[in-house]
Amino acid sequence: MEACIEHAIEKQMHMPAVILLYSAIDAAAWLSCKQDKHTNKEFIEWVDKWMLPLNKLKCTATDLYAARCSILHTFTSKTDLTRKGKARQMCYVYGASTVQEMEDVLKHGGNKVTDFVVVHFKDLYQSYQIGYRNFENDAHSDPAKLAIYEKKLGAYYRQVDQDEADKMVEATKTP
Repeated sequence: MEACIEHAIEKQMHMPAVILLYSAIDAAAWLSCKQDKHTNKEFIEWVDKWMLPLNKLKCTATDLYAARCSILHTFTSKTDLTRKGKARQMCYVYGASTVQEMEDVLKHGGNKVTDFVVVHFKDLYQSYQIGYRNFENDAHSDPAKLAIYEKKLGAYYRQVDQDEADKMVEATKTP
């Protein structure tokens, strides 16, 4: 997933990179929970534990969950959580742009700045990368966590190249 996120950023496909990142966070949160189904609770707990303690992001885990929902479901910055004042709308900056510049743009546009939180995508992505590595190390240090992690990881989709697919098909033909 990280290679896809990096490719999207390299090609300046920023919103696809954001979508892929939220999918990666969601998948990581699922890997961490004992049950097969997970909810916003596990997403928020994972972000709080693995992403936010290590970075300079000004957002909360609930802000990130709301941003995940808004981008994946409506491709906007608004969700029920933002409309109810339980989370702030997320704004992203990329490359040489700064968080401060976007905050200034929001203020100049007459926006209520407390309704928004600005993050630099690079910081958000790095927070995920470090958090995921720490989560993975933690899972490998505890046999119970490792069993859950490996079982769920084994259920992930995987890409199969044509040679491997041909061998799989051929194996079904052998009595």
